[in-house]
Amino acid sequence: MIDLNELARMLKKKRKESGLSQEDFAEKLGFTGSYISRLENGKVSPTFKSLVQISEHIGIKAKLFFG
Repeated sequence: MIDLNELARMLKKKRKESGLSQEDFAEKLGFTGSYISRLENGKVSPTFKSLVQISEHIGIKAKLFFG
């Protein structure tokens, strides 16, 4: 199972470190800004494909989110 709180924390931290707004980050990944917002707030669980795409972009392994 994905730890949504950990995903949210890491996603927000990495996005901010890169100096990107949620909209800019979403555009780079092909998502909407609202989707990134919901991810960062732990309101939505990403699909496996989305999780892999996000983890590759922020430089972490997707398996870290599975406990």
